[in-house]
Amino acid sequence: MVANRANAGSNLRVSIWRPKTWAEVEALKGQAEETSQLDFKRDVTRNPETAKDIAAMTVDGGVLVYGVAEDEASLVVSEITPVPFAGLEEKLRQVSGSLTAPTPDFDVELIPSPEDESLGVAVVVVRASPMAPHQVGGRYPCRRGTTTDSLSEAEVQRLYRQRQILSGPAPTVEDLLNEFRQAPGTPLPVDGVEVGAVSLVLRPASSEVTHPAGAWQEGYLSAAVAAAARRQATRLANASLVRTWSALAKWEPLEADGCSRMRGQMAHFAVFGNGTCRRL
Repeated sequence: MVANRANAGSNLRVSIWRPKTWAEVEALKGQAEETSQLDFKRDVTRNPETAKDIAAMTVDGGVLVYGVAEDEASLVVSEITPVPFAGLEEKLRQVSGSLTAPTPDFDVELIPSPEDESLGVAVVVVRASPMAPHQVGGRYPCRRGTTTDSLSEAEVQRLYRQRQILSGPAPTVEDLLNEFRQAPGTPLPVDGVEVGAVSLVLRPASSEVTHPAGAWQEGYLSAAVAAAARRQATRLANASLVRTWSALAKWEPLEADGCSRMRGQMAHFAVFGNGTCRRL
């Protein structure tokens, strides 16, 4: 498996909030401030700036909200400035596609004004990209705090390594197990008649890469682990199982971490001629 992506700044720990109704848009006034994953825009600016804003969010994932203005002194949302919807999504995709390499993926969610449905707030949801870094005008934009900056040379190199791993073929089971194999005849550190050994391995496909959608999928991953725990507990506690595997009846999940790197985990079991096994 591959753990979720590391980012240029701080890791995304939860799914990114964005307004979904006009009431939530109105509630931003006097309350909301920008973050590293939330950027407010009065309107769609000139093309290069729009492309940079979208590309910057591809490193960690984030949301751009067009049609919302902030006070320059307090940096708190001060007013709602509805933007025309006609041709807006097409313009965003055309600008981003023509000025950014590779072209980033994003969703556009429109929240119409109750006074005029042709106007409103456009929410651009940019998920962390496995193809990062994305170049605009010879530079690689990113978010640092509440500003749009450029990636350092070291960050660009790391993201290119990550892209290569994520776009390459997945490692096979044999690839993952080969480095853990013991040479034939290697004695096991246990007493008794030794028949063989079983090694259970859980390891990321890469120690450097983290999953690009981890922050958005954390809840789903945790639910999947809980479901797996329930299923395995029933199976492994079944008395009809061959007693060689009875020691696995106390199986416990390692839990799901949708954001931080995972470290490799391995457990060794010695298998004896009398049909029992023992964890080493």
